[in-house]
Amino acid sequence: MDMGNQLAEIGLTLPAKRPHLWIRRLTLYASLPEQRVIRTVSLHPGLNIIWSIHGSNQPSGIHNAGKTSFCRLIRHILGETKFATTKNQKRIRSLFPHGGVGAELELHGIPWSVIRPFAIEQPGIAMETDTLGTLLGIHHPPSYDLFLKRLEEQMNDALPVTVFPDQQAPILWGHLLSWIIRDQGAQSGGFHQFRSRRSNSSLPPLSKPVQDALFLFRSVLHLLNEDEPRLRAKIDNIQSKINSVRKEASDRKRESQYQENRLSKRLQKYMDIPMEKLMEWKQDDLLSEDLKDRYEQMIRELKEKQNIHEKDLTNCRKRIDEENKNLGVLLKELDDFKKIVELKRVFLEELESGDPPSDNNPENHWKNRLCDPANIPIIGCSIVQEVWKKERETIDFNRKARGKFTSKQAEKATDELPSYEERVEKLERTIKDAKQQIQSLYEHISEVEKALEGIRERKQRLEDIANEIEQWHERKASRDADGVLLSGQISELNKEKKETFAQIESLKFEYHGRARKLIGIYDALVRNILSSDIRGRVQLDNGEELFGLEGYDTSLGEATNSLATIFGDFASLIYSACHESAHPGLLIHDSPREADLGPQIYHDFLQVVAECQKSPGQGKDIPYQYIVTSATPPPEELQGDKWVPLKISSETDEQLLFATNLDSEHAQESMPF
Repeated sequence: MDMGNQLAEIGLTLPAKRPHLWIRRLTLYASLPEQRVIRTVSLHPGLNIIWSIHGSNQPSGIHNAGKTSFCRLIRHILGETKFATTKNQKRIRSLFPHGGVGAELELHGIPWSVIRPFAIEQPGIAMETDTLGTLLGIHHPPSYDLFLKRLEEQMNDALPVTVFPDQQAPILWGHLLSWIIRDQGAQSGGFHQFRSRRSNSSLPPLSKPVQDALFLFRSVLHLLNEDEPRLRAKIDNIQSKINSVRKEASDRKRESQYQENRLSKRLQKYMDIPMEKLMEWKQDDLLSEDLKDRYEQMIRELKEKQNIHEKDLTNCRKRIDEENKNLGVLLKELDDFKKIVELKRVFLEELESGDPPSDNNPENHWKNRLCDPANIPIIGCSIVQEVWKKERETIDFNRKARGKFTSKQAEKATDELPSYEERVEKLERTIKDAKQQIQSLYEHISEVEKALEGIRERKQRLEDIANEIEQWHERKASRDADGVLLSGQISELNKEKKETFAQIESLKFEYHGRARKLIGIYDALVRNILSSDIRGRVQLDNGEELFGLEGYDTSLGEATNSLATIFGDFASLIYSACHESAHPGLLIHDSPREADLGPQIYHDFLQVVAECQKSPGQGKDIPYQYIVTSATPPPEELQGDKWVPLKISSETDEQLLFATNLDSEHAQESMPF
């Protein structure tokens, strides 16, 4: 295993220089005003192992001495608002209300001291000075925001492109910080996952994790030409236009299909096309001349039927008028005959009763009257009686004469009555037949009107459809012409897109050599640590799997992702030390999972990391700082103070990171190494 020689083979030699950003000393304060220190950890360039030694009184697989808290505190120093999970923040603030974390570090060769209190209401402070004591001794120290601004400026000055191309959002220091100090729970998700949902992180998320992580990576390592984002944005714009034109063409096609289907179904409905013909119906038939002739002929036939029915209605109404007039005459005649029959019946009934017709008998009039002034009944008067005698003789004569006449009338009435009654019955039958005839005519009219309404509706529908088809003929011709134009636009846009891709490919030659060196570093790491039969793969155009392993058991799933991510991060660190980049030269891995790496892979990885920093041969002048926390013992040769600046344990409270039990860190879901 000779990583230095392999780097030399791919044309790389680690320069003897300090990282752009590295932590010299981290200090935990129980009380900032009193400068009461809990713990101070001195760090150095190169490999730093924070070793969490398993306590004898601790259940197997549980390590809660403070490894993750150590990483979170450095993230807090470098800009993250939160320094722990919500529960741990409350606990730490409760235990150390006046405490905080401080760091002495270098930023592009300039020493800085930074302090961030644990209390929410107390702002951080920072200044260019070697020691935290100097910073704490100033009455009105500069704001921490000055240091954060300097970090942002240093990164932006080194980035070839400072905005993400899709949403034109700026690349922030927090995005880079998320990469160089990942959450432990995010390592198995692939390169683009920087944060775990359980971390309670306040660092800015990536809008499009896969695409933006790849873009961040390429921009930071200067594997990106400054014109490429513009060209890719142009491609996106062209593709957006292509999608828009395709959508318009698709919408037009769908509208055409909809219109033709709709008109076809309506024609099928109103033309009474037989089922066997419906099965053979083709949409193209809608615009055929044969079909046009067919529905126009049907419209003409319907018009003829309509005319016939309308004439029939007119004739029926005339007949009804005539029948009604005849019925009126019959009804009048019937009424007259009924009166005659009734009179004759009454006359005969009076004769049969024996009561002669009443006369104007004076006796009936005067028999109850008195004579004045004698005051005796007039009927008793002799003169009156003589007069009445002569009157009775006249009445009797009249009665005899009238009797002879009445007898003739009775004889005549008796002879005529049957013929009159027969005439009445005949008239009633005739009237009944006339009414039935009129009723039949009305029913016929109702049927004709109903049929006529259907004919009119069907004719109107066919005429409407015929008009729509004619209009659709005109529109379709225009739309077909538009479709040809749209197809032409798509062809032109695809041609422009292809030319733009060609421009991007030509730009890649500018960093093609540098990309090959990055691939060489990653491949050398993979072969040295895993096996010479396994090769490292880097895909700069595929954010889903930026770093991959060829020949490795991919069925291991998350284990493969963890290995590729850890090796890829370290390869990027080595690459940035050899080439100009925006990478700060600082990388921290929080307890890579033992279940994914295994003790042997872990040992080999740490030995390769240690061997890399021997390359300069300049003592501590190593161009990067790599910090890894571990609960698995490192190789024996790496267990000295040179490699392990801090040992922590849960055996006793004094050996914990905060020298006290926070009672809030829980066992990891999988065992860390």
